[in-house]
Amino acid sequence: MKFFQSTVLFLFFSTIIFAQKSYLIHITIDKIVLGKDSVVFKKGKTFLVDVKSHTDTIEIVKIGNEPVAMVLDVRRVKEAEKIKYQIAYAFYKKQDSKWILVHKFPYVNRYELSVPIPGLEKVGAKKNAHEEFHCSLGLPQNFEAFFRMDVYKK
Repeated sequence: MKFFQSTVLFLFFSTIIFAQKSYLIHITIDKIVLGKDSVVFKKGKTFLVDVKSHTDTIEIVKIGNEPVAMVLDVRRVKEAEKIKYQIAYAFYKKQDSKWILVHKFPYVNRYELSVPIPGLEKVGAKKNAHEEFHCSLGLPQNFEAFFRMDVYKK
């Protein structure tokens, strides 16, 4: 019984302590390649997502008949008395009504996150994000993504 109580208390306090930060993720999808098919957005397809740590599965595009989605994860880490932010992303495709992981790409480190400019939440879906990302999997590429992503702390 004591083990159960201490486990519940640990989960409660760790949730309160570590889930305090909130982040605004501004993402613009430029191109997604899945197998021999691809989708290109000339002006980009932009999303604004408010998260505590990671997003739900966000459907970003349909390539052929296959929906493609991504999950974004932001975590705050203390390393040698310095705070850094780690950002990871994973892509999924939908098969038979289930999301199947295409690939989870490793965390990238950021030692600073910007504060969102006033009004970003209103106009952000119309403006493209800035920091460019490119990821691919397989040779020849059976998956490739070109996108831009800015992460802001709130």
